[in-house]
Amino acid sequence: MKTKNNLITVGCLALLAAGFVARPAAAQHTIGVEVPAEDGHLEYTSVPAPPPVTELFAATALADVQIIQETGQNANRIDFVFVGDGYTASELDQYHDDVAGKWEELMTIEPFSTYRSYFNAYQVDVISNQSGVDHDPTQGVLKDTELNMGFWCSGIERLLCVDVSAARTYAENAPAVEHVIALANSSKYGGAGYRWDDLATASGSNVSSGRVVVHELGHSLGNLEDEYVRDTGHYSGSEVADANLSIYEASQMADLSTKWYRWLGETTPDGGTIGTFEGGALGDTGIYRPSSSSMMRSLNSPFNLPGLEALVVMIYADVSPIDDSTPTDNTLNGSEIVFVQPMAPEGQPLTITWNLDGTDLPLPSDQATLDLSDLSLSGSHTLTVTVVDETPLVRDPQARSELLTDTRTWSIDASGNGGGNACDEFGIAYVDDSTLAVFHRDQGWSAAWHYLCLDGYCVSGTPSNGYYFKEFAGTIGTTYDIDFKTQDDAQGQFIASGRESFTADNCRLDAPACGSAADCDDGLSCNGQEQCIEGSCQAGEPIVCDDGVPCTVDSCSEQAGCVFEPDHTWCDNGLFCDGQEQCDPTLGECTAGLPPCGTDDCDETSDSCGSSGDCGEFGIAHEDANTLVVYHEDRGWTGSWHYLCLNGYCVPGTLSNGYYQRSFGGNLGTTYSIEFKIQDNATGQFIARGQDTFTTECCTLPAR
Repeated sequence: MKTKNNLITVGCLALLAAGFVARPAAAQHTIGVEVPAEDGHLEYTSVPAPPPVTELFAATALADVQIIQETGQNANRIDFVFVGDGYTASELDQYHDDVAGKWEELMTIEPFSTYRSYFNAYQVDVISNQSGVDHDPTQGVLKDTELNMGFWCSGIERLLCVDVSAARTYAENAPAVEHVIALANSSKYGGAGYRWDDLATASGSNVSSGRVVVHELGHSLGNLEDEYVRDTGHYSGSEVADANLSIYEASQMADLSTKWYRWLGETTPDGGTIGTFEGGALGDTGIYRPSSSSMMRSLNSPFNLPGLEALVVMIYADVSPIDDSTPTDNTLNGSEIVFVQPMAPEGQPLTITWNLDGTDLPLPSDQATLDLSDLSLSGSHTLTVTVVDETPLVRDPQARSELLTDTRTWSIDASGNGGGNACDEFGIAYVDDSTLAVFHRDQGWSAAWHYLCLDGYCVSGTPSNGYYFKEFAGTIGTTYDIDFKTQDDAQGQFIASGRESFTADNCRLDAPACGSAADCDDGLSCNGQEQCIEGSCQAGEPIVCDDGVPCTVDSCSEQAGCVFEPDHTWCDNGLFCDGQEQCDPTLGECTAGLPPCGTDDCDETSDSCGSSGDCGEFGIAHEDANTLVVYHEDRGWTGSWHYLCLNGYCVPGTLSNGYYQRSFGGNLGTTYSIEFKIQDNATGQFIARGQDTFTTECCTLPAR
């Protein structure tokens, strides 16, 4: 549940000047925590539970709050809050850098990278009296800090505990709190997962310790159970509720159409296969997990496919696919522009479908606005918009229907508000499905008499709102002869005759008339300037943006006007060895790429540089038949952090013999997506992306 607090920034130094506020001695009961090992495996243990905070501590635990990212209203976002411990007032810049590094580390891992815009994140500036945390760098060192963080918790060096009550109290300075991440001012490897409190700890400046945070989100956000063995022995109980554990082997699971049966046989993000592997949280035997390894079993692995599905589904349990829309509580009159604002996951726009009275409108799947006046409505109608996330990470149709789908519905009454077009000079107007009006615009006659005629039947009408008109009974779809006759004292008799059909699309005498172009302006510039012509609004000519450069994508933006974005893929000649061609809008043409291999040999067949033993700048190297290495040549970066990624799974590597490198399990003959990311103190962030195939012909890096 989100907790709200309107306090964003407060001056807390005066309140805390008296120093650390003492709390009662620790309670005797214990709570369970997860312990990360440096090789990635996890263990479970118990630690003494912290006491609840005192009223005095709660009243003085005030701190400034900084926004890390805020993508929308808290009510439709998942809210992360960072708190720090062991950072003095002069070390807040270091704390902010540590938070930024941990946040970016989390956002490199799926599904958080794709759904980054679904999260708000805040950092609370907790100021401690002393720098560092307990038992760092050695056991026995004690520090005076606000959150009482320390290593060697319960006698385990890497177990980094925190006063959970104090951490959550400080976190509540943020506008909303769902998941708390407590960072220690330390470079020592360590962390802890408090799964029942939606809280995790990590060392602020250790590049590896943050992965325990990712594991804990598998629990607190995805409702996933541990896939490592927590309770040894044989599990003989009934089927469990957890999405990633089951008592059924693969064949039984498929027969029963239960748990992750839709994923059986699929390749996992780390190259394995989804099946049923014996052993999980509840026992060595009698219980099964979906894959050999995953983030819920080892911190060095990505989430498996059932885990990714559970996380995406539970993200949507908190976040609606529709972020905003035209309000639905008022009846529309058929002249409005209705809008819907979907959420925006990275690289996969949500699907939008507009439906009128049960029939889908033939509109693009990304159209977020609908001009009702274009529909020429009359009478009562129901308009519905449906927004769906069609992500392939979710295969459960019920979850997609109930959580990844949302709708908005509007009632429309276009019967008496002039929902159609205003009338022109002379003709038939629509009143209702059985009534028409013959009309003629008043031209200023000083008439002694006038008649309006339908199929030769002529009667006097009514002069009103600039028209002479008379209502007649009519039949939709029928064509009538019409006449208008008037006597003017100066001009004599005036007669107009014609023939017109009676339809629901006829003009309406009560439709809003315009007096100037300002009355017709819809506030949008890209669709041209609307005009008022003879009392009727006419559409403008849409702006055509064309810079004459074939390799740019030309579009009109309401905010920026004409926009010309270079499309480098248009220039790509499909050849690897001559480099990536670029679109240069200033030159109005494509420019040649930089050959990736320099003076080295280049293999167009395998899209690789050099031969075995001679690695190029960036790619996949061969370590053994089951192990590949993602590498990038060092350019002299002074990076505070870096990541090497295989199919979206990103972890720090090592710098050795001129290359940043990281080993991964791989299958020969498989093509992988690879990335390299690094932060340079002078030039900022550098990112390289590509695809490479793992073969025995791949180069070999120098021995480390």
